[in-house]
Amino acid sequence: MLKWWTTKRRNSSSYGRPAAICAHNSSPKSMAKDEKEHIYYIRKMSSTIMPSETEKRDLYNLTNNVPFDDRVNHEADIVDLNLTLIQAYLKEVESSLYEESKHMDFLDLCQSMNIVNSLPEYTKPKNVGLMFFSLELDCFFPYAHIDVVQFPEDLGGNQIFEKTFKRPLYQQLLEALQYIRNSVIREQVIKLPDRSEANRFFNTPMPPLKKASVMRLP
Repeated sequence: MLKWWTTKRRNSSSYGRPAAICAHNSSPKSMAKDEKEHIYYIRKMSSTIMPSETEKRDLYNLTNNVPFDDRVNHEADIVDLNLTLIQAYLKEVESSLYEESKHMDFLDLCQSMNIVNSLPEYTKPKNVGLMFFSLELDCFFPYAHIDVVQFPEDLGGNQIFEKTFKRPLYQQLLEALQYIRNSVIREQVIKLPDRSEANRFFNTPMPPLKKASVMRLP
């Protein structure tokens, strides 16, 4: 098993901080005050060593294979995850964790949902946790919002109606779909003289719109 390891200078002593799998952290080659050369170290079995070029390539490739939402966000902290948002989501999806969350340790809950990393000495939220359960989404992902844009005169027209949704990601989606359902979807009812049932037509069917909206999320 290979793992990046970082050493830092603090009060003339060194200490180790295991970095997330998606971070590349170099360290000074020595603790000399004027040391300028930085190198990488890896944890291999029980030893901390300098990686070979092959091991470096393997680790870089491993980093590239980690999806963005599963990467640890080093700029955030566990307090950036909001318990109320988490519980509201668990209740919405009818998760068995909802009842447990009422008396469960917050960190254990986050680890059960896989929205934080598993290193006890360096616990940080994952991007997916922040996107779904942070009250300050703009601080971490400035462009993570949904825009619903209407062109009432088709694409070449001068009129554009735009509505932006900027809450946690799953709330954005729910609110955007509700807005589309209430303000965009139009139904035409045509009554027929020879039968009691009327023909009903929609300008845009809701199920494909819902699927497309979910697929377009980050």
